[in-house]
Amino acid sequence: MQIVSIGIRPDSVYEARMLLAPEADMSSIKITVKGNNLRVNVCKPLNEQLASQLPEITEKSVLGDLVKRTMKHCENLLIPDDIDGEKIIMDNLPHHCRENATTLKQNEYMNFDTMSNGVKTSLKFCKPPNFYIVDNKECYAAEMKIEGLKVGTANLANENTLNIKLHSSDDWSPVRNFNFQMPREANAKKVSVEVFNDTIFVRAPLRKRHA
Repeated sequence: MQIVSIGIRPDSVYEARMLLAPEADMSSIKITVKGNNLRVNVCKPLNEQLASQLPEITEKSVLGDLVKRTMKHCENLLIPDDIDGEKIIMDNLPHHCRENATTLKQNEYMNFDTMSNGVKTSLKFCKPPNFYIVDNKECYAAEMKIEGLKVGTANLANENTLNIKLHSSDDWSPVRNFNFQMPREANAKKVSVEVFNDTIFVRAPLRKRHA
């Protein structure tokens, strides 16, 4: 895990960008905030041979602690005093929407392509969340192509945030949360999520403008 950039954006948002190694297990990412410390944990899956030997190594070898540390990587970031650490994880979101979560605002996106235990999972945004003309009507929309994943649920987490839970195609765990924070112009109450083949379509009509 490598920090690409960190700091306060022009819109007064504290942002940290990190580059993860291809072998990192994206489903293991956990972000916690305590006081002014933001901690990011990520695990690297072991190959089958080492995994089978791990119990004996960690119990009998003096290198046991070192092996455990190489499986798990942690970055600790110091949040500036003028940034509200309680809002690093979105306010008013249920706890189940915060675990292993990615929050996306207008025109923000995050693609990933991982291999874990021989299973490939990937997500690529064909259309980042933004305003588009669809079927001759302007709407707020996003499109994502997925592989090795399936949509578990798609619901409003709060009045303007759509939560989509993604799972591995093989089972129902682990969960990866995508929280789409929609602008005021979008009518979040009428948002729709549809899946055709390997593509997720998100559509939200715009609110009526009062004359």
